[in-house]
Amino acid sequence: MALASQSQNSVKRYFTKALKPNLASHTQPIQLENINHLEVPSSNEFDLDSLKFDPRERTQILDFHPNHRDVIRREYLRQCPCQPRLHNFPKTNFSGSMRRFNPKWFDDEYHDWLEYSVSKDASYCLFCYLFKDNNIHQGGGDVFPSIGFKSWHKKKSFDKHGSSSIHNESKKKCQDLRQQRSIQSSFERQSNQLKHEYWIRLTASVNVVRLLITQGLAFRGHDESKSSLSRGNFLQTLSWYAKVCDNIRDYVLEHAPQNDQMISPIIQKDIVTACKIETTKAIIEELNGDYFALLVDESFDTSRKEKMEISAIVNLLDQHSLSLSYVRGQYYDGASNMQGSLFKRMDEFRESQKERIQEALDMAELTTGRGLNQEFGLSRACDTRWGSHFKSFNNFILIFGSILDVLELLVLDAHSTDERSKAMGYLRACQTFEFDGLYVSSLRSRRKPDDCTVLHHYRVDVFCKIIDWQIQELNERFDEVTTHLLHGIACLNPINSFSSFDIRKIMRMAELYPDDFDEFSMGALENQLASYIIDVRDVDERFSDLHGLCDLSKRLVQTKKHSNYPLVFRLVKLALLLPVATASVKRAFSAMKFIKNDLRSRMNDEFFSGCLVPYVEKNVFDSISNDAIIKTFQDMKPRRVQL
Repeated sequence: MALASQSQNSVKRYFTKALKPNLASHTQPIQLENINHLEVPSSNEFDLDSLKFDPRERTQILDFHPNHRDVIRREYLRQCPCQPRLHNFPKTNFSGSMRRFNPKWFDDEYHDWLEYSVSKDASYCLFCYLFKDNNIHQGGGDVFPSIGFKSWHKKKSFDKHGSSSIHNESKKKCQDLRQQRSIQSSFERQSNQLKHEYWIRLTASVNVVRLLITQGLAFRGHDESKSSLSRGNFLQTLSWYAKVCDNIRDYVLEHAPQNDQMISPIIQKDIVTACKIETTKAIIEELNGDYFALLVDESFDTSRKEKMEISAIVNLLDQHSLSLSYVRGQYYDGASNMQGSLFKRMDEFRESQKERIQEALDMAELTTGRGLNQEFGLSRACDTRWGSHFKSFNNFILIFGSILDVLELLVLDAHSTDERSKAMGYLRACQTFEFDGLYVSSLRSRRKPDDCTVLHHYRVDVFCKIIDWQIQELNERFDEVTTHLLHGIACLNPINSFSSFDIRKIMRMAELYPDDFDEFSMGALENQLASYIIDVRDVDERFSDLHGLCDLSKRLVQTKKHSNYPLVFRLVKLALLLPVATASVKRAFSAMKFIKNDLRSRMNDEFFSGCLVPYVEKNVFDSISNDAIIKTFQDMKPRRVQL
């Protein structure tokens, strides 16, 4: 495992920090000898105090949620039948004869099921109520379960009901439910222990995933597309975790079930996905439905064409309920249309390179092996402007022969004199280079050399000219509108006690946002700016130590002044969206290359995205608790153990 850069102390500090807030929320501290007494809350909890004791006022058992019915049945069986023996039972006239419910019936053979409702003056059957099905046309129908029996002059109806098949089936189910309770209690105690052990192993796996993601390390060797490979870094890091957390070591490594899936590739990828989901959720919550910027960079396909899929961007925004109407900063890098790209020449270049490599292999000048003899290419300057050009020069040296082959083909196959002369010039420049002598242009006769050295040519005619071109390009790129925008942002900056503040330039910036500042808002904005600058610069000393727009926006919210100057605060938010440089996208590409390197090039897109998002957004990822990750992991699909 590539943990050479991680000392033992740093790993211990990481796990100690990661473990404390999570273990505290479950057990403080974890006492393994008391594990049988751990109570894990049920997902099917029901408020038993809400149950009615009077059978007439009860909710029908079929109206309860199926997951709650057995709990309710056990509670009614525990309470025993509703038998108000001391009640003054009223009399009812039956054909001139006054009859009433006789409390002595509670002591007959009906004692375990007969109930009486004071509010309805009717009798019921507890067993049939608890296990009444949808068929009301058998065994007395719905009288004893729900309607109520009131014919006190027909006592034999009790005997008839007590001997019916429906009643006997219900009675047997009640007996089975009573017996099942004692068995279920032992199962629940065992289930609580299993859940607790499962939670310990899952927490350990989450912490290991955290460390591997934040360090950009592989989980299982170098090919994570194959689940059959050794568990590699994950298992070794898990050993570190167990050593750091001695109080749970037995459960993590030694006492885990033989078929434990917490270290399987499938579970690892699910945990990674849960980390990505929670990280993305935190970012979306931070947006809070406000404005946001959109930066997109193109990528090359196999034919060396840069592509950007707009539909993928729209789908991503829809997935997170983000509207394009809230986008206030847009930038699409790589606007070049790749003019002059000759894919036929690329194929010829690759074929020449392939032939040279094969020739070198036949002559034993090269050896074969994994990662050797890879295809080289020449990058354009724009592709390397954020880093060193060393790689481009090094590749130029390594594939020098293939470059000459292609240039010679260009000379032979040129369709015009201009194309042929350019190819000959490039070929001659590659083959001959004299630094100290006089410079000889490829377009002029050698008999008439210029009176300048090679050094002067490249310093003045090349280097200085390129600088002039770059300055011209910058002037063309930052047109009048962009200049007004940048001036407005600079005027909002609170550095040096708002020394750059200029209402006129800020108002010109606001005019560039017609959807946010209409004609009426522009007038109100000007008035707010006049009051705002006096308040924050001359009156309120809390704004005297600010170092940028970020500090300004925070201080406005802390002092509640964002409510006093809402239009000014809106401008500050818009300004914060714009200075996002393309380096942000470049850093994401650098992270992609770091995670999906040559030895991990077969990662699928879902797993790659799961590793990339928390790695790039480390600050957000560090603020997410293990409990949130575990909950998302449990909710992703049905799990064998439910917490």
